[in-house]
Order: sequence, then C-alpha cells, then structure tokens
Amino acid sequence: MQSSISGIPLRQVIIALIWSSFLIAGITCGLIFAWIDPTLLLDQLGLDADNRLTGYSLAFFFFWFLGIVNVSVCLMFLRPVTHKRR
Repeated sequence: MQSSISGIPLRQVIIALIWSSFLIAGITCGLIFAWIDPTLLLDQLGLDADNRLTGYSLAFFFFWFLGIVNVSVCLMFLRPVTHKRR
C-alpha cells in the first residue's frame, strides 16, 4: 500500500499526520493555558464550567483537529506536480 508522496507507505504518512498534529495540539494547549484559565473560556462560550479538565480536553481536541487540517494541507503540497501536455 503506497501513498502518492514519493513512494512512502500510506501507513507511515498517516502516522506522521496524526503524531505531528498531536504535538502541535499539546504545545498549543500549553502556550494558551499558560495565560488563559479554561474555566473562564468555558464561561465565555456559555458551556458548563464544572472543572478545568473539561476546558483542557475540549481545547486539546480542537487544536488537534486544526493540526490535522494544517498537516494535511502541507502533505498535499508535497505531491509532485504533473503537467499535462496539450
């Protein structure tokens, strides 16, 4: 099972996508919540702010999703361009 990115196996591309976006989410959460309290953020969004763990979890998965989108676009640009002759 090969991907279209220079013969790299598809499994390896998927693992690279998930792992790098996971690291992006972890670093982003660490930077964001160094200055912002997650309970205040949940209050502003109108969600029930029982504990900080809910805010950390929701933000982590949101940032993980954004990281997956970001890395997917980067992987899309790694594909070689094929020019069609007329």
